Amino acid sequence: MLDLMHKERGWQEMPDWNGPSLSYAVGVAQGERFYLFSGRSYAPDEAMVEHTEGYVFEPGVGNGVNDRFFSCNGGDWYTIREDKILLFGGVEEILPTSSEHPGFSRKLRLVSTSTNSLVDSLECPYRIPVTTNVVSVGNQVFIVSGEVQPGIRTPFILKGDF
Repeated sequence: MLDLMHKERGWQEMPDWNGPSLSYAVGVAQGERFYLFSGRSYAPDEAMVEHTEGYVFEPGVGNGVNDRFFSCNGGDWYTIREDKILLFGGVEEILPTSSEHPGFSRKLRLVSTSTNSLVDSLECPYRIPVTTNVVSVGNQVFIVSGEVQPGIRTPFILKGDF
């Protein structure tokens, strides 16, 4: 960890992660906490495991497990307030890559970090790209390009106002 407010302290080693090894997880930093949602585990000669847990790490407190929320593998995030995280899209169901793949989730999910629960979920009228950047300017949020279906990238930018 590098505390950007105290760079003179240098890099600090944090406690080991005691959860499963994850790929395609969604990581969110909020205040003093780090949240990790969903993900997949791979092991040689074993079937892939899809995870739906949400984890939280708080320095001095350690790792904890939030309730199972949903799967949002590979999705994007935006912190709305100090106790709310908005998760965009992701993968709801692991499907083989093919021309019949329906694309990634159009869901927007609002998670309360004060109650560790899903507050609301709604469907976006547009395809939400994954593996992309979310940029905020004032009350506006921009989702820039990304994959809308395996191997298919979009040149479009989505904009939302809060």
